[in-house]
This record gives sequence, structure tokens and C-alpha cells, in this order.
Amino acid sequence: MLRIGPAAARNQANWIKQQVTVEALKDNHLIASAQPMRWDPPSDATFQEEGGDIVVLSRSLQRDQTYTVWSYAPRPTPKELGRTGTNYPESIERYLEVIQTAAVPKYGTPDRDLLMNVFFDARFDDDPLMQQNRELYDVAKEVVEGTTNPYAAATTLEAWFRQPSLGGFVYDEQPPVAAPNQPALVQFVTQTKRGYCQHFAGAMALMLRYLGIPARVAAGFTSGSYDADSHEWTVTDHEAHDWVEVYFPGWGWIPFDPTPGRGTLDARYSSTSPEFSGARFLDNVATQGRRSAAVNALIASEARPGQESSGIGNSRGGGVVVNTVRDKGPSIVVLAFLVLAAAALVVIGLKTVRRTLRFTGRDPRELAGACRRDLMAYLADQGMDVPPSATLGELGALVERYFAVDARPFVHAATIARFGPPDQARVELVRARRELRRVRSDIRNRINVTSRVRGALSLRSLAV
Repeated sequence: MLRIGPAAARNQANWIKQQVTVEALKDNHLIASAQPMRWDPPSDATFQEEGGDIVVLSRSLQRDQTYTVWSYAPRPTPKELGRTGTNYPESIERYLEVIQTAAVPKYGTPDRDLLMNVFFDARFDDDPLMQQNRELYDVAKEVVEGTTNPYAAATTLEAWFRQPSLGGFVYDEQPPVAAPNQPALVQFVTQTKRGYCQHFAGAMALMLRYLGIPARVAAGFTSGSYDADSHEWTVTDHEAHDWVEVYFPGWGWIPFDPTPGRGTLDARYSSTSPEFSGARFLDNVATQGRRSAAVNALIASEARPGQESSGIGNSRGGGVVVNTVRDKGPSIVVLAFLVLAAAALVVIGLKTVRRTLRFTGRDPRELAGACRRDLMAYLADQGMDVPPSATLGELGALVERYFAVDARPFVHAATIARFGPPDQARVELVRARRELRRVRSDIRNRINVTSRVRGALSLRSLAV
């Protein structure tokens, strides 16, 4: 089913195909990348909104159920987004509402500041608590001063939230509790400046709406942890993340992520992209008049392809200093690669020797203990904090919880080899070592290539 969307969305070359297999999800909503265009869903699916944005089943999703969806994945340039204007479809205007049925004038509306004063006085005159939201509007105006279009305003706000040197914000999973006589987002933006992704995304989306730019909060999550006994996945706020989507005519919903230290967007329009360029951004700001510090910082930034970057350089003393890496020729690159490769081989060699020495004994009980330490070392290389006193049962529970790998046969065999009757210890040791290899192999199959490489080069196991 083809959804209604921007003209570019009808070009299938702009689609990405997603083949989804359900491991576990207690819901009847199908999930997909943003802006789904076509679904190949299960037979009992129904489409709840025009164009197929929301697809539901008559019953809950089942384990190992599969479906296919194609989504529109736009890759606009800063110049293209800067030219989109504010001719929003009628269905999008509800994303200009700051309270129910109360939409603000669009960005760039003549005498907009005067209209906003009337808006606040008319809507919030009898509500002192909501009247304080005027501060969000005032701050938003100050941050984006000098921008000339919605794209520049969204990019500037994104950078202002992400860069401590600009907005002074800090990511904090235990932020101060908001005072009861002040809206939480107002206190976050104007006072505490400490919060997690919901604070950053909610504040940016609301400030964009006050500026007359359609915005919404998007949410996603990773798989969480698996409980083998109940056959359930548990997803907490530690596995969730919120970001902001901004609507641009002709392109649809485009993501921005204002939360500092929570990943980057590789699209070059975003201030988080290593390829973001102040030269391209300059086309979207006023050439005369006052510009905010955030706008000037973005203008001063340089694209740094291939480098992890926040997009606007490192601030020192209020200015922006961009670190530039000069190309010294192929010989430098080759030398650096050889040095890194040699270091990696040394680490892998040390770990191999350490593991070999661990199993050089003959006593089945000592070797069963070596199996326990070997699994502890492997988990440590995967970034897990395993207590030195962890029992075999506790190690097995960690493996099942975080990797959904059944470690019970290994735990059973290793326990008997270590604590059981002597006549059974040697037989169970053979089984324990075989199960240990299986557990390690199953974990490797569950993690991605990056995690495997990181684990192979980790030094944490050498301390176990």
C-alpha cells in the first residue's frame, strides 16, 4: 500500500527495504523506519491512517513472525532544506499546536512576534503556570537569531542543545526534580540544564513549535534483555531514546537529535554530522544584522569527513577552534595501520597465551574453575561488569539475560566437575568445556561485528 507523501517519496530509488523478524514484542502495531511507503504485512493487518502510516494486527505479534516494509529515506542537502519554505499541508498544521487546538503562526509570518504576544495573552492569561512557557519562546528566538528559514532554526537549536559550550546542557539520567510551580521543560531550559533524551527532545520540539516550525518527538528502542524462564524481553528507559523530527515541504519528516553524547546523524544537513559545513550553512542565515552565538559557531565549523564529530568544532574561550588533520601521504597511513595492526596482534597474542595457561592443569576441579574464569573473561571483554565472586549460576543468568543464550548445560556440567563426586568430575569437565565453546560461539553469533572486534581487542579479560 502506497502512502501519500512528498513527490520524492514516490521515487522507489529513495526507499530502503526492511525485512523484519519478530523475536518478541507484546504489541499489535508493526514497526518500521520513519515514513513507510509500502507494506507487505501479515494477512490480518489493517491500516489505521490514510496512506498507511500506522499498521495494526487483529492479534498480538507472534515470535518468528516476518513482514517486509519499504520506507522513504530522504538525503537532502542543507541548501535543499533551506529552500523548502512553509507551505505545509493541512494535515501537518496540528504539529504547530503548543496546547490542544492552539496552533501558533508559521515561521516567517509578518508581525509574528506581535501575534505571539497576543497568543500568549489570549491563551494563557488565566493560567500563570502556562504563561511561563513564554520563556521558552523568548529563549528560542534568542538562540536562532540571524536564521532565515526553518531549516537553519532547527539546526541551530540542535547544536545549541548538544554543545555544552553553547547552551551549557549536560546529559544526566537523574536530573533535578522540577519545582511544582514551574513547567518542567521551562526549568530544564532556563535553570537546571540537566536531563536525558526526553528533556532534550521535548524541549527542542516545543521550542520549534513556538517558532512556527512543525515538529514532533520520535521514540525508538533496542531489544533490551531476555528472560529465558518467562520467555520475555524487558525493555527499560536505558534501551530507549527520543529525538526530534521536523517537517519540510517536499521532503517530509527529517530527524534531528539534540541530546548530547547520544550518537550522531550521518546526514550532512545535521549539525551532528562529520560532513556538516559552515560554508553551506551560511546560505541559510542573514548576511547583515545580529546573529546569535550558536549561529556564528555553526558558520565557523568545517566539514570533517570520516571523523566522529559534533559538527561545530571545539569551543575554547567562547570561540570555535576547528581541529584539521592534514594528509601526509600514503606512507603515513600505511605506517599508522601497521602500528595498529601490530598492537592488535600483541593484545590477541597475550590473551591467547593467558587462556592456554589457564587450562594447563590436570585436576578436573581446577579446570572447572578455569572454565568459570574463562567465561568471566569473555563477558568482561564484551563490556560487562562481572563481580569476581560471581558463581557459575550467576554467570549463566547473565548470559541468558543479556544475550538470550541458554547457558544451563554449561552451568550444570561445570558445577558437577567442580563440586561433584570425583568419579563424575572428569566426564563432566569434558562436557563443560564443550558447552563453554558453544556458549561463546552463540554469544558471538548474537553480537555484531563491531562488538566482536571490540571484544577481541579489549584488555579487560587480562585482569580476570
